[in-house]
Amino acid sequence: MIAALILAACGDPAPPARPLTTAGPTGDPRIAMTQAMDLVLQRPSVQDLWPDRPYRVDLRDAPAGGRPALGLLDLDRDGRFDQRWTRTPGGDLLVASSEADDGRYGPAALWTGPVMPGALTLPGSAAGGAQ
Repeated sequence: MIAALILAACGDPAPPARPLTTAGPTGDPRIAMTQAMDLVLQRPSVQDLWPDRPYRVDLRDAPAGGRPALGLLDLDRDGRFDQRWTRTPGGDLLVASSEADDGRYGPAALWTGPVMPGALTLPGSAAGGAQ
């Protein structure tokens, strides 16, 4: 209690933001996509990877026991995907956006934001894998 009073009196700034290691409902969906694109899938596709999140993530074109080549992100769950994520043969992620939310994607750009590989474990699956 005394420490809290001292910090309040000194005008201590807000505590530092917690690093995003998993994307929750308030997390950045783009970080969730980097995590999802790093999952090792046991089947070719997964629809609505996290149904409890305010955004939708679909993963496609994964070889058995491999990582998805395509990820689709619907930011507002309106049934139209806002972003298309693809993995290059070298492992880089490219992101194309549908600015008008009409399914027409602009040119893909290299994702240079933070990447959180291997940070996910899905319930009911082996570590780092999705069923």
